[in-house]
Amino acid sequence: MHHYLKACIESELYHIHLEDLIQLGLKFPELKAIYFSLCAEYDEGQEFKTLVLEEKSAQQRVALLMHRYKAQLNFIAKKDLSNYVNLNYDHFCMIYAKLL
Repeated sequence: MHHYLKACIESELYHIHLEDLIQLGLKFPELKAIYFSLCAEYDEGQEFKTLVLEEKSAQQRVALLMHRYKAQLNFIAKKDLSNYVNLNYDHFCMIYAKLL
């Protein structure tokens, strides 16, 4: 099975077998809390994306995106941001420029 990943910045990716992961969990119990925190963050992000895509106003979709991810906006290509809010790139850029 292949999974497509795209990083916004230089990253390292490690694949850990289940047995090794279990051993790490036994050796470092704090990893369980970190794992659950990451899962909760992912779930929250999915809920936010649903909220954004249910918004009828394109301007409101872009405003929601800009508010939530203001710290990361400079690192993400506008093409990817426009795809995230399901808008045509040119239309997204026009709204984005107005809201800056």
